[in-house]
Amino acid sequence: MECRHLDDLYELYLLGALGVSERSEIHEHLRADCPYCTERLRQAALTVYFLALPDRKVRVPQPLKAQVLRRLIKK
Repeated sequence: MECRHLDDLYELYLLGALGVSERSEIHEHLRADCPYCTERLRQAALTVYFLALPDRKVRVPQPLKAQVLRRLIKK
């Protein structure tokens, strides 16, 4: 399996929005402890988490905000 091919599927995998064959293929690949996919899945989990937060204003501590922005810029 080509790891980079999965880049657009991690969030869908976490949300349970993939078909059975795609889900199984990704699941089996993740069981092989691929470091690239493990990191991408971690990032996708954060994305899904932040998108699921309620729509309300929250004060984000400046160090955390700077860290998130640095990670976004690196992409």
